[in-house]
Amino acid sequence: MTLRSLQFLILLVIFLWGSPIPSSGESSNQISTGKGKPSLQAIANQKYYDIPIKLNKRVQQMLRYYTERKHSILNRGLARSGRYMDMFRRELRAWGLPQDLVFVVAVESNFNERSVSVKQAVGLWQFMSTTAQQYQLRVDPWIDQRRDPLKATRAAAQHFKYLYEIFGDWELVLAAYNAGEGRVQRAVKRAKQQKKPADFWSLSLPRETRSYVPAIMATAIIYKNLDYFGITGVALEPPMEQSQFQVPVDFSFQEVAQRAGMPLDELLTYNMAYLREMPPIDQKHYTIYLPQKYQPALWQSLRQYGEPSSHWLQHYNSMLQDTPENLKTLERHGDLKYVRVQRGENLSTISRKYNTTITRLLRWNRVPKNQLLQVGQRLKMYVVNRKVLEDVREKNQNLEKRIHGTQFVIRVPKGATLSELAERYHTNIKELMTINRLRSPMDLQAGQSLKIYARPKTIQVPKGATLSNLAQRYDVSVKELMAWNNLAAPNALQANQTLIIAPPPAPIPQQLVQEKQVRIRVPKGATLSELAERYNVTVSKLMEWNNLKRSDSLLAGQQLTVFREITQNNKATHRIIQVRMGDTLWDIAREHQTSVEQLLVLNDLEGNEPLRLNQKIKVPVRPGI
Repeated sequence: MTLRSLQFLILLVIFLWGSPIPSSGESSNQISTGKGKPSLQAIANQKYYDIPIKLNKRVQQMLRYYTERKHSILNRGLARSGRYMDMFRRELRAWGLPQDLVFVVAVESNFNERSVSVKQAVGLWQFMSTTAQQYQLRVDPWIDQRRDPLKATRAAAQHFKYLYEIFGDWELVLAAYNAGEGRVQRAVKRAKQQKKPADFWSLSLPRETRSYVPAIMATAIIYKNLDYFGITGVALEPPMEQSQFQVPVDFSFQEVAQRAGMPLDELLTYNMAYLREMPPIDQKHYTIYLPQKYQPALWQSLRQYGEPSSHWLQHYNSMLQDTPENLKTLERHGDLKYVRVQRGENLSTISRKYNTTITRLLRWNRVPKNQLLQVGQRLKMYVVNRKVLEDVREKNQNLEKRIHGTQFVIRVPKGATLSELAERYHTNIKELMTINRLRSPMDLQAGQSLKIYARPKTIQVPKGATLSNLAQRYDVSVKELMAWNNLAAPNALQANQTLIIAPPPAPIPQQLVQEKQVRIRVPKGATLSELAERYNVTVSKLMEWNNLKRSDSLLAGQQLTVFREITQNNKATHRIIQVRMGDTLWDIAREHQTSVEQLLVLNDLEGNEPLRLNQKIKVPVRPGI
């Protein structure tokens, strides 16, 4: 046994001797050990935490887990925290949030900026791509701003504020950050319906979430009381400099590093949001994090030599998407080049050698795909130059505007909810609340003017996906996908590309919408959920129309108001089916000509929730059915 191990065991014995762990789920009431050292309970009761701290059985289990089994991992995270802790606390304080929310990062990523979860959550705050895009973080093949510590922290702050508006309880907010607000809301709803406590510690939540909140509390206790736990000698990394520098997009990272006199690896470490050693070409400048000591040299170099080196431009050849517009631009403005086929070469090896694509070689040389090339055969290709980049940049900016949507104002129909409007216009509740300055989804009023960005529905292309299977999955045609996304050929698809799968919806035609008010009497034993299903409305609508504060406050014989929407075609938007033996959401989506995503939204389901036999599922009614 090493001296370090012996010291650790001695400290652990002292800790356990001074702070007995209760066997029940209740907190210990021990306040001091009588030996001059405060007890663990006294440490947990300190006033320097600004998030709730409990010391029950689950939190103490996490304390033991980190300090006994995972102390080396804890120490690595502690060292890395020096790089980000001050920045994160400052941002959280600026947003009016508890600064101890920084310990979410300790649990999510252990302050590892390169962290990627098995579910493809990325970065220090572990955002999924869908959540990131809701907070205007860019995620595409060029840049992933989930890896930008400053922008990701601001997005996390907005998400925390949104969750706190919903729950008003920081323990539930932390649970929702892990499990999603929908799952936590349903757990709270079930508990209230069953007249059980609806606090975090009493809810029925996934095992991971039940450990997640205690882990954050345990981490806060440890980080703020290192001496108590015998954690010494950990060298904190120096704080990350937040100095930023704007560089013309014509300059690669390699050239910036050379001009600044900075190691390329160090520059890339500061700017991990950029996924390639070249910046995205859809903008004139790009902003990098650059320590102050390197900025004078770079500034002087750019003033003296404003033109970039040209040798790196050829690398953009393989990165341009093969859209019709890009190919036309290459043919119009690119540098024409001819090469001779060498022995043993084929289209694949030639495309890699010259940083181009097989699609372009086939197009420019009219070579059948399966035809063998002849040694000495001459092939034509076009190479990217600055004119091509400028032209592509302008066109990409126009496409970005299409993807981001067009703003218009609608008049809120009576009975409409933010959730329904967000679904209709391919946006989200958070964005609608932000651009309309709504403090709560319940602030929506019938007849009010509401700003909306109507945008096309988009997805990130999964690895290995084809246009054919995406068209089948989202109930559209391959031709439609190609037209909406300016794709030259079905095989021009790239992994992680943003793909439009549905055009932006038109505003609700107000002249078509009427509403009929109906008074109903609550049958004995009926629930709001059953009545909502019967009248094809939502529970939240029934509560709003009848000023109900709780979903379980119905009385038999009570009269309720229901508004039923009537349009010119007077047809329902969905109908109810029952799940049969062996049914999956995929089976139901195919049978009823819809998508799995639409079923998830329509039924407020999580993607991994199993279906139950005879479970009632809403399916959209297609025109003409």
